Amino acid sequence: MVILIVNRILLQTMVTIIVVINILISLILFFCTWQLCKIRPKLVRLTAFFTNCDRNSYALLHRRPEAIYLGIQNLNNLRQSNQSLQVKLRQIKQILALIVFGRQILWNRPGLNLTSKYLRRKL
Repeated sequence: MVILIVNRILLQTMVTIIVVINILISLILFFCTWQLCKIRPKLVRLTAFFTNCDRNSYALLHRRPEAIYLGIQNLNNLRQSNQSLQVKLRQIKQILALIVFGRQILWNRPGLNLTSKYLRRKL
């Protein structure tokens, strides 16, 4: 009989503990639901903001790869034309160096008197 009473008390205690735990879980879940309902308008605005940002960035950037490739192609064309101009510039410098060298040879020839009045008037 004593065992039955102890078992009954233990059973009632266990049921009480389980009911209290279930009530606590329900209260916690109710609080979470209430917080989500408060946050929902903010989440809707945040979603709209990010959607708007995505649309704007797409409108701004969807043609950019073409422009980048065109810029790279133009840059390569400029480099090629620059290389050809560098070759021409080098040739002009060589021609000028030959002219200067020829003038120096003519000026420094033995027997040529550059101080004479006749040569100064001619040159």
